[in-house]
Order: sequence, then C-alpha cells, then structure tokens
Amino acid sequence: MKKYTTSLLALLLSGIAIHASAQIAKIKDGDKLSYATADYSAKGRDVTLEAERVLASALTEKDGNYTNRSELGASTFVRKNHLRISRETPQGIKTDLPADQQYNWMPPNGDFSKPWATGVAITHPQCGTGKATYDATAKPTKYTLQMGGKPVEVAAFEISFNGKWDFNNQCRSGKLVERWVYSPELDFVLEVDAQRFNPQGFLDRGNKLMLKSVN
Repeated sequence: MKKYTTSLLALLLSGIAIHASAQIAKIKDGDKLSYATADYSAKGRDVTLEAERVLASALTEKDGNYTNRSELGASTFVRKNHLRISRETPQGIKTDLPADQQYNWMPPNGDFSKPWATGVAITHPQCGTGKATYDATAKPTKYTLQMGGKPVEVAAFEISFNGKWDFNNQCRSGKLVERWVYSPELDFVLEVDAQRFNPQGFLDRGNKLMLKSVN
C-alpha cells in the first residue's frame, strides 16, 4: 500500500530558559532543519515505536512555494496552505500530484476551533483509485525546539485526524489515525504521526516525524 503522511511530544526543558516567542522568525528559505523520525512496528495488535534516527533537510522557497529536501527525496508545498503539490525521489525523479491527490488538510478559513472533514484521492497498483477520508479536531498546545542553537517554545495546534482508506473493491478498507502539530508562529508543520491499518485491524504501516531544530 502507498504510504500516507503524506503530522505532540513536547520536549520538557527543566532548568533551561525558554526564549520569548515574540523573537521567533518563521521558517524560511535557506533554513536547515533537523528531524527525529521513527517507524512503527507491530506484533499482533501491539504497536510500538522503533528507535529514533536523525533526518537532516534543507528548505528552499520560490514563487510562493517551498521545497523540503533530504536524503529521502523532496516535497514541494504551497506556502499559504501547506498543500503538497509534487514529490521527488532520491534519484531525482519528480512527480507532480494531480489536484485530487493534493491533501488539503487545513480547516476551512484557517479556523482550528471547530471540527472539520477532509479527504484526498489515493492510488495503488493493484487496487486502482480510492480515497482517504478524515474527521479532524484541533486543540492549542506548545512545542519546544532548538532555533539557532537556543531552546524556543512556540504556540501550536495539535490536530487529530481519524479516518479510513477505501478502494471499494477487493482491497476493501481500513483505519487511518494521524496526529499533526502545526505552528502559525513558524507557519510550518512541526510533527506528523501517522498509522495505517489493514482491513483486519492490524498495523500496516506507520511513521513519526518530529522537527527538533532549525538553523
């Protein structure tokens, strides 16, 4: 199955001064980002998170879009709503996403105070075209990361996406559970935690990606 991520564990820094959010600049062109990432694994219905590894990436911005590039490849997003419009493999093969496969995850009018519904088309070589649909809710939170070598706490929204994937054929359907953290202060998605389950309710695939530092 195709991997969908296509999403907060706040760092508790006891005894370390947190710099005021008023000094924070939005993540921008030329910034170097460092993530902690880990895959989920399962034994039966027991799901566990494997050891974290570091993923370094670089951000470039042009004509209202930004590209986040790492050893895993690159993704390009529209800045105003963080809609992913293309992806690129580590070998440099680029794919522009059709409009129905661009995941418009943000709430209508940017209002995080109310629940909302969203969805995106999905494809699979054996299953054809289907859809992932979600019910989403958000709540305010705080997120701590290093910026320029200093710990900074930012205001953010923790978003819970509860959904399912469905191909309406022999591939049937299954559950999707995602948690994203988005900071309007940084105008950036700071964390994505996604798990996909097969029709029998067992974990099929999952991953967690957390932004740790910006330089």
